[in-house]
Amino acid sequence: MSKPLMLRYLPTAFSALLSNRMRSFLTILGVAVGIAAMTGVTSLLQGFEGQVNDSFESMGTSTIYIQRSSGPSMGGGPGRMRESRPALEVSYADVLGRIEGIVSVVPVARAMATVKTADGVEMSVQLTGTSNEWLDAGYRSVDSGRFLTEFEVTAGQNVCVIGGVVSERLFGADPAPGNRIEVRGVGLTVIGTLSDQGQILGEAQDNVVVIPYTVFQRWEDLGGSLELMVVIEDPEAVDRMIPVVENCIRQLRGLGIDDDNNFDIMTASQLQEGFSSVSKWLFIGLLGLSGLSLVIGSVGIANIMLVSVAQRTREIGLRMALGAGKQQIMYQFITESAVLSMVGGFGGIAAGVALAGLVSAATGIPAGIEPWAVAVAFVVSVLVGVAAGVFPAARAASLTPVNALSR
Repeated sequence: MSKPLMLRYLPTAFSALLSNRMRSFLTILGVAVGIAAMTGVTSLLQGFEGQVNDSFESMGTSTIYIQRSSGPSMGGGPGRMRESRPALEVSYADVLGRIEGIVSVVPVARAMATVKTADGVEMSVQLTGTSNEWLDAGYRSVDSGRFLTEFEVTAGQNVCVIGGVVSERLFGADPAPGNRIEVRGVGLTVIGTLSDQGQILGEAQDNVVVIPYTVFQRWEDLGGSLELMVVIEDPEAVDRMIPVVENCIRQLRGLGIDDDNNFDIMTASQLQEGFSSVSKWLFIGLLGLSGLSLVIGSVGIANIMLVSVAQRTREIGLRMALGAGKQQIMYQFITESAVLSMVGGFGGIAAGVALAGLVSAATGIPAGIEPWAVAVAFVVSVLVGVAAGVFPAARAASLTPVNALSR
């Protein structure tokens, strides 16, 4: 199908489509919905996957996470498994820390709490109890002031480091270090402010108050939410160190050779691989639904083109009588079908980008519009039009001048 021949029929195709505006609009709408769904879904999934990958990278590549359970702490399913498992203990950190190749082992426990200032300003925060090595394991930094010291953790001193969101809400533009806040009736001195990190997997990282775990355990059962972050000296050795850490925990928990683990151990890379696998199948499923819309749109185009052939038999017969060949007749109707689908494709791409932008603005999920996704959507729309126009075009080309003019 030569390009000049296709271009020759474009004016005729647009003229035929404009002569039946409502019919053309309804046909274009079916294709536009499918392309919009394809473009919007692709944009959102790409943006979300990019955000999640950035989050995993911020978790670090040299940290092993040990948890009582990776499931939620309440409810059924994994939550019940969590409650049935014995809690982790802070003493595990001392044993793990003596293994060659491990830089540090950081205990972390979390709970929700309300903090307030002497002026009565209060807010709900995530209370994090940890050690002085949390910055290294959590890949965070201090924006102003300083972080916890080993002495403050060991002595259980009433000090804290707060996130940027907490600092802004409680103290506005004033420096937070040196001020005091109250948590569960106990006064804490703010010694530092963390640098902003945004969100990881949809969870805010700056709405946090970090305190020594020795202070945390006065208010909460430390084992209930305790996890251990094991920082490996060589990032390349993480996979080799996982079974070493796992065997150590099994011994500490008295597990026999045939006993299953009653704890979870993972790395950011493993979490990322799991997410990528899920997102791949989600992407395929959503594209399948978008493809179904395109199939419905192509059926609509085919039906419209068949109606068009039936209404224009005399025109077809006249063109054949004047010397038009079967191939030229086919080109004309395939071009009209492709133009219908192409216009729908352009409209669908614009609608999909706009839809992705609206969803992004409402949910905070970034919309990643890639040039290849737009190109694929356009090519698919053209192919849908060509495929839908083949049968009607073949029917038009099969007419004879005598039969066509006699109708």
